[in-house]
Amino acid sequence: MKTRLLNTRNKIVTPSSGTTNHVDYAEHKQVLEIAYTGGKTYHYYNVDLNVWNEYRTEVLNGGSSGVFVNTRIKPVYHNYEQIY
Repeated sequence: MKTRLLNTRNKIVTPSSGTTNHVDYAEHKQVLEIAYTGGKTYHYYNVDLNVWNEYRTEVLNGGSSGVFVNTRIKPVYHNYEQIY
């Protein structure tokens, strides 16, 4: 399995989410890292910076991390792998 990106500058911890623990983004690689509450962590590849910015705006303004992931990430980004 691959190493976590852990670009702590971008990492958003989501303690109130029932779906995610944290979400991180590596802009230079266009990789979105999602750590789920069940303990698994995935890398989603070729995720546009615009999508990351939309996620950040949504979550930092009180929106649901889980709803965003389930409606905007999972249905669109099929190039992913479990890293943990």
